Amino acid sequence: MQDGESFNLDMIRYYLDQLKMPYYVVFGNHDMSIVPAQDAPGPFFPAISKATFVWNFQGHGFQGSDFYWSTFPVKGLHLIGLDTTVPGTWGGTVPEKQLQWLEKELSHQQAQLSLPISHHNFIEHTPDDFDKTKNFLVDNAIK
Repeated sequence: MQDGESFNLDMIRYYLDQLKMPYYVVFGNHDMSIVPAQDAPGPFFPAISKATFVWNFQGHGFQGSDFYWSTFPVKGLHLIGLDTTVPGTWGGTVPEKQLQWLEKELSHQQAQLSLPISHHNFIEHTPDDFDKTKNFLVDNAIK
């Protein structure tokens, strides 16, 4: 999606549903608009809400109204989807509430391979040009 437009949500869902295998989604910074409603072009604000995104992707990671999720797609694999988006910015963070939930998830699944996924990176991968890529990294990453 570009900036949370509903037609882009419809199209990506259409294409993903054509896959012959299960798929799982997490929020990215383009899945909601960073344009404040008062600055939106036209008489209405066209962006979808995070709740609309979650309800459109029920069963593809999301199960209920939380913006983060955990599932076991195959035996021995614990897949964890985190919401690192920060409304109104391109940057990311893992909020304290989600960190506490993640700690519980990981402590209960020690016999499983747990794979957390998110849109923003947890580890700096371009230290030579950090100013251009700082929004790619969660702001509470260990550096």
